[in-house]
Amino acid sequence: MFTPLSSYSPETQPLTRFRGIPVYLTTLLVAAHVTALLAASIAGPGAWMGWFSFYAPISAFGTELQLWRWVTYLFSPVPDIWFLLDMVMLYIWGMHLERTFGRKVFGRFYLTLLLLTPAVVWLGCAAGLPETRLLGTHISHFCAFLAFCFMEPRAPFFGGHPALQAKYVATVFFALDVVRYVGSRQTALLLAFLAACGFTYYFLRRLGMPERFGAFTSAFQEAMPKRPAAPRSRGTAAPAASASKPAAKYEAKIRPRPELAPEKKAVEEVDALLDKIARGGMASLTPAEREKLQRASERLQKPD
Repeated sequence: MFTPLSSYSPETQPLTRFRGIPVYLTTLLVAAHVTALLAASIAGPGAWMGWFSFYAPISAFGTELQLWRWVTYLFSPVPDIWFLLDMVMLYIWGMHLERTFGRKVFGRFYLTLLLLTPAVVWLGCAAGLPETRLLGTHISHFCAFLAFCFMEPRAPFFGGHPALQAKYVATVFFALDVVRYVGSRQTALLLAFLAACGFTYYFLRRLGMPERFGAFTSAFQEAMPKRPAAPRSRGTAAPAASASKPAAKYEAKIRPRPELAPEKKAVEEVDALLDKIARGGMASLTPAEREKLQRASERLQKPD
């Protein structure tokens, strides 16, 4: 089961407010990327990318030790429509991750993707793949969108049509990216993209996400040849079947002080709704429950 933090947790609250607008870690990341785009436009895209993009294997551990490129490649944007799409992915679905698990968990997720991508590209190029230039935000920010789709596979997209659920939209975008990397013969980038997507699934599973590929796993296991059971010696009892473990119940990490009755009631309402979201996803809430969650969250965020 998922273990989202209660809205009462400081980890899910804004870092600060600017003219009444909440500022999260995700907000700062979007601002940093937009600032990098403006700076690249002033300095010239060619010069900016020449300074900060990641070029494997030469600028990693080769003839030039330029370790800053392992981070700055993410701030070497290409000024096109895809940059805008990447910012939307980061702001909407990155914000969803931050407000669900807290900024520390989201920060670890983002930082790991930041370093994992050039590491896989460098290993691929060191193994003999063509030299590759890595720049831009697409792989990392697509994984923020993919994480939301893993968490809420039945969430509606584009008007709520049944064929446009999150899991189908993510599958289409994933396939398009794979075809693009294969068609352009960017094998190192393809490996980095697959590694980042695999890490996203692993990261969410560690946080308690249920398995999303059970049907494929079962089909694969059925297709594999069965190993014959080892013969038992006479007088040896067969091992007893282990009892199935009951599903873990959602427990809130943040508890209100018992003497504050209104605060306790609001937190209990939010925790009950979070429990329902953990079992059935955001789509399981009724409109009335969504409104109740919004009101309770706003009440908890008001200063004393």
